Amino acid sequence: MPTRGTRTSPFVRGHRFCTATASIWLCECVFPLWWGRRAQLAREPADFRLARPLPVPPGTGHHTGCPMTIDLGSTYLTYSYLSKNYDKALEQEATTGSTKLETANFEKSIGSITSVDDFVNNYRVFTYAMKAYGLEDMAYAKAYMKKVLESDLTDDSSFANSLSDGRFKAFAQAFQSLTYGEAVSSDTVSTVETKYAQQTMEDNAGASDTGVQLALYFKRNASTVTSAYSILADEALYKVVKATYNIPDEMSNAGIEAQAALISKHIDIEELQDPDYVDKLLKQFSIKYDIENNSASDPVLQLFNDTSSVSSDTAGAILNLKYGG
Repeated sequence: MPTRGTRTSPFVRGHRFCTATASIWLCECVFPLWWGRRAQLAREPADFRLARPLPVPPGTGHHTGCPMTIDLGSTYLTYSYLSKNYDKALEQEATTGSTKLETANFEKSIGSITSVDDFVNNYRVFTYAMKAYGLEDMAYAKAYMKKVLESDLTDDSSFANSLSDGRFKAFAQAFQSLTYGEAVSSDTVSTVETKYAQQTMEDNAGASDTGVQLALYFKRNASTVTSAYSILADEALYKVVKATYNIPDEMSNAGIEAQAALISKHIDIEELQDPDYVDKLLKQFSIKYDIENNSASDPVLQLFNDTSSVSSDTAGAILNLKYGG
């Protein structure tokens, strides 16, 4: 407080002015807006509020006009969050940014394509379809993919059926009508669009956490696995199994039969049809992935290591207590 007869410095006067101005602004502008919005929400029907976009945890990403990215700093927590809110997250991905634009183009263009040649030569449509089936890296191999598409799927010895990676056969089945000079059905278009949104959501997750991407991919494809060889043929599926059951790198030097036998020892292939079994497996995977890859950035994860006797359930419970899962 200045003494009588002294002058208040310009800095102090400016500070007082700014404080007073800020108070007026808060009272006259911000508070009325907040109160009005609160009243609006109270008037909205419950079903409208439920249709609101999936809430994104603070500081973890965004979903307006950009790829939806959520990163809770832990593979276990981020995967659990996306898995729990999967349908809503997928819906948002399908209606966001480039996914929405590419899907609109695919929907507009695919109906006029009635041959395999037209399909593989339409770069944008073909690349979209290839990405939907996780084959984007093969989009350049047009001749190879033509052989896949033109395979006789009723013949066990045909090219597509001879490939151990089931994604190629699934791709050929989806676009089989093109070999007869017919456009693909509306059901197929819908299936491809859903797969594209799923693949894109997984790719976006992988930009910040590869473990989340692998877990989401495994969850989506687990039910298509028919044998241990299916897992060995799919690099992403095998990475999950390898990390979950601590399969050493040296195992890749063993014969294919020995590798398949080891996988069958750890996993009941038939149980992969059971979502609960898959969720339990992925819980183990995400905890172990965190310990191996994210513990340096999280003191809680440093409590666990390869020699720890703490179970995956206990580790997950502790992480949930810390972050709220």
